[in-house]
Amino acid sequence: AHDQECNCVAINEGAGAVVTASSDGTAKVWDARSGQVRMELRGASQPIKSVDMNGQIVVAASDDRTCSIWSMDTGRLRHTCRGHAGKIYSVRLASQGRIFTGSTDRSIKLWNTTDGRCTRTWSCTSTCNALAFEEAAGMLASAHQDGAVRLWDVRAQSARPVAEVTTAHSAPVTSAMFDPCSGKQLLTNSRDNSLCLIDMRGSFEPVASLRASGYTVPYNWSAACFSPDGQ
Repeated sequence: AHDQECNCVAINEGAGAVVTASSDGTAKVWDARSGQVRMELRGASQPIKSVDMNGQIVVAASDDRTCSIWSMDTGRLRHTCRGHAGKIYSVRLASQGRIFTGSTDRSIKLWNTTDGRCTRTWSCTSTCNALAFEEAAGMLASAHQDGAVRLWDVRAQSARPVAEVTTAHSAPVTSAMFDPCSGKQLLTNSRDNSLCLIDMRGSFEPVASLRASGYTVPYNWSAACFSPDGQ
């Protein structure tokens, strides 16, 4: 599939497509039914650590400090987003042509898919390893190297998070995902070899910690996820 290890995967059921991205600097779009490669996307010069798609575009975050935007129709590179001072570990697409990226430069940036320009920056106090976005609430969750999960209301003008969850994990948090059915819980994964469920209904407190014998989290971009039915 790839010349080097595959670091991330994204699925779009509506488009019947799966996209994978690798340390070889490429992303590939696969037909979910046949398992055949639809297109190979090039543009990153270093390993890709995060990828997302929405049926029209594919976005990828790379160690080369850029975020690439490709057309799913043609496979052509539309824009290369530049502005981070460190490696980009996470990228998430949102409605209204928005892209969120999180970086080792301790910042989160908002980009426009139309022209690839940065429209807003939030400063963090720690490397951002992962992002998750809940459309209905306008809530962005960021997972950090210092073991904290920070929650941002992207509709507000404040540059500060609305909450910081520091009791969920004792080591770097490597992924975050909202419950796809209700958005009422956030699932996190950590280098402390545990998963955590965080209540998003106002308390922002951990409600469950999940561990299993032999479960280890080896990388700062290792991810856990809900199934489509929220299980």
